[in-house]
Amino acid sequence: MRNLIFLLTVASLGGANSLAVNLMPFWKAKEKVYRRISEEQEIVVNAKTEDRPETPPHALILLGAAHVDAPLSVTYGFAKNFEELSKMTDHLEEIKFNPANNELFVHLVGLGRHSRMWMKLRFSEKPDVSVIYFEVIRGQFQGLSGEFRFEDIRRLKTEISMTAQYPFDTLGFPQTLVELGLEGMLKLMAFRMRKYVETKHRHSI
Repeated sequence: MRNLIFLLTVASLGGANSLAVNLMPFWKAKEKVYRRISEEQEIVVNAKTEDRPETPPHALILLGAAHVDAPLSVTYGFAKNFEELSKMTDHLEEIKFNPANNELFVHLVGLGRHSRMWMKLRFSEKPDVSVIYFEVIRGQFQGLSGEFRFEDIRRLKTEISMTAQYPFDTLGFPQTLVELGLEGMLKLMAFRMRKYVETKHRHSI
């Protein structure tokens, strides 16, 4: 099967950029992993916690990538049609975008919890790569920030990757449980979103 995103997850505004620039993600640095993405259509997600020399003293790092059988213009178009995203996965209870201030409200359901957050978005759009940068400015997970990157593959497919970081003092759950739970949830979201986008694209051809 083929893939999508996904997913949703980075760094602190500006931190997301430094992560993306200075740290080659594991899925691209490891040839075998990237081959699974490009040839076996695998969705790869990694969630891990790290200690930091600053306050808050910990950070949850989220990395993910997949290939989608649809051109960049199609996948990025779906990604920016925010209200449509709630139709792709049960984890998104509600989502609203205010173009006047580029704020996105997200009501996320996962890991047995309801999370409501307001994100500030910034867009970078070029012929071969488009990026959506985000930072949670209010609500749960305030301080979570990152980027979704959409890269053209021979005008036929799109490589979608996510980089995110959430600085924290305590998560309220065992770290291993959070890491495994997030990896599973994000993979499921990505799978359903990819399937939705690819199906819509095939029917439009």
